[in-house]
Amino acid sequence: MAEFYHLVEERNNLEIFGEMRPHHLSAHVNVKLTCNDGRWDNYYNYGDSFQFECKEVAWSLYESSEAFRWCPEFAASYIIAKKNVNKSPTHIAELCYDTERFLLSSVAYNTQPEEFNFIKTKFDLRNYSFGKEIKNFQSIEEEELTPLLFEDKQFQDWFTFGNFHYAPLIENIKLKEITEKFGALLNVTWWSNLRLGNWKKYRNALEKHSAKAAYNVISGIGGKVEVPDSSGCDNTTEMKVLVDKYDRHIPAYIWNYLEPLQNTSKEFAIIAFNSPFYEFYKKNEIVFCKDICHEIDWLANVRSTFQYVNMGIMFCCRIDEVQKSKLLENFPNLLLKTDTESVAAAPLKLTGHVSIKLTCLENGTLEAKNKRTIGHSTMSWSHVYTPSPTTTTTRRNSHDYRNLFFECEKFGWDLYESLQIFRWCPEYTASYIISKKNVNKPPTHIARLCYDTERLLLSSVAYNIHPDEIKISKPTFDFSNYSFGNAIKNFQFIEEEGLTPLLFEDKQFQDWFTFGNFHYAPLIENIKLKEITEKFGALLNVTWWSNLRLGNWKKYRNALEKHSAKAAYNVISGIGGKLEVPDSSGCDNTTEMKVLVDKYDRHIPAYIWNYLEPLQKTSKEFAIIAFNSPFYEFYEEGDIVFCKDICHKINWLENVRSTFRYANMGIMFCCELDDVQKSEHLDNFPKKNDAEDVTKRR
Repeated sequence: MAEFYHLVEERNNLEIFGEMRPHHLSAHVNVKLTCNDGRWDNYYNYGDSFQFECKEVAWSLYESSEAFRWCPEFAASYIIAKKNVNKSPTHIAELCYDTERFLLSSVAYNTQPEEFNFIKTKFDLRNYSFGKEIKNFQSIEEEELTPLLFEDKQFQDWFTFGNFHYAPLIENIKLKEITEKFGALLNVTWWSNLRLGNWKKYRNALEKHSAKAAYNVISGIGGKVEVPDSSGCDNTTEMKVLVDKYDRHIPAYIWNYLEPLQNTSKEFAIIAFNSPFYEFYKKNEIVFCKDICHEIDWLANVRSTFQYVNMGIMFCCRIDEVQKSKLLENFPNLLLKTDTESVAAAPLKLTGHVSIKLTCLENGTLEAKNKRTIGHSTMSWSHVYTPSPTTTTTRRNSHDYRNLFFECEKFGWDLYESLQIFRWCPEYTASYIISKKNVNKPPTHIARLCYDTERLLLSSVAYNIHPDEIKISKPTFDFSNYSFGNAIKNFQFIEEEGLTPLLFEDKQFQDWFTFGNFHYAPLIENIKLKEITEKFGALLNVTWWSNLRLGNWKKYRNALEKHSAKAAYNVISGIGGKLEVPDSSGCDNTTEMKVLVDKYDRHIPAYIWNYLEPLQKTSKEFAIIAFNSPFYEFYEEGDIVFCKDICHKINWLENVRSTFRYANMGIMFCCELDDVQKSEHLDNFPKKNDAEDVTKRR
């Protein structure tokens, strides 16, 4: 053991002074440690007497004390910085962020070799000082666009055709760690062919060039992607903005403003058309400047494909031509001043005391003037208010409020140990409670998990669904009977690593896994539990066969949600069995079924099941079970459907059960509970004695 009094850091060496034990060391020692690949080497080789750990570099988000000159008026100015020991943080990147639409406008950073001569620049990123640190940026939802978010069927089809996806606006290798941490802030919607085609070629060329040249770079977006529309009666095609039901669009352009830091070349912009629909336009409608890419010598080896439509049209412009075109609304404008000039007049000061009253509604949301829901629970902080310089009265306009920010802190969802073991959990699993924090009262039970802590694998989830007003009979599984133990803070560190073909060492296993189109998704997807499935994804995900989850299980889930508007249930969702695949590797060409297992001894569940216990005693409890495999036809029916199917007795399944025996949508069947318990096909299913008092099990 050791008691340390002083720590000195000099580059990557630490010297620690103090009193050391055990006794074979002298009373006062000087220990020199060197950081070596993430750990501290013991220079004096004192053996196992003590342990040291290298702490990872912390990346933090701050407000800027002044607005960045290149940001649009509607955008807030944020600084991403690296924390340091005993000195101020280091500027890494500067963000212009639209806090009203939760949308990135641009990111500024510099790329440079280790040593270079820094000259006076238009965008000196170091000139901006740190304001308040922002702790809760992670709460910004990273919900990307999907076909189903478009209400127009033609929009859905074009979006699918375009193969758009969500990815960081900046992907410089030196900034990899911040793009991983600040993903929700830095992501935009890309056309895949551009990002993986010409933009990637340009990005690689810039990284290679920056080994000997330094630039300030501002990366941004502009415009709105349009798609062809032929819905008119005259069969003509017009271009319409692709917009989803939340009024979100895809940027038509991705651009970089490059300012050299050594004054050896001129500043310029490189611009990419982020759309597969270039051929629906005239060239000058898209390429709006004289292309000067041929004048940029370090682009010589990559620019040959910049006019290939399917790799993403790219072109280079002089800065004034971009600014005059006004096609990129977020691009730095002509009136930017140098760093030696005044940025803006100081904000007006309010005299006396100002009182602002905000009211949270009963449902826990704060209603903004424009009816946009911005969060839950209580207000967490405010900033300085700058009144409009053009009028003596306050106008209710979002631009007037750009220096006044209120944030409603979302309700906290927490994970706790249960003080009592859940009766329905297998012996090898731990019992956890997911709950919602409340103001001035105990947390509310939301869901209960049986979790295999050794294999980091979910066994089952218990929750209830019900309309607002019900009369609850005494249930077998009364979830409110369990009290909270210790809060679990580090569940986020559980890796959410789904299975992939490369994790299977057997080539035949790889092929069958790819064939099956398996994917990682939550075991429960009830709309009322959406927020907890988003927060606790690493705990709640299992491996699904896509056809089942998006086929018959989805039909059943929708029917249950509709039925629960007038009926209440305790639901336990679980998994069971191990998925098998056909194996024909033997010499006699016969086929046998083998468990599909990866190199970490992980398998895919053969079954997904729900135990449904009615809370009103107007119907009987039962189980609904689904075969989570595309290989049903390799078995006899009795090997898979191990009970007498009673789905026809469940009246609210009447409109969905007609496809329950379609193998390609996922075989599903309903069972009496004792049939399931006797069969032993589902090792995690609640046993007959699970209704007994928990103390009898101990």
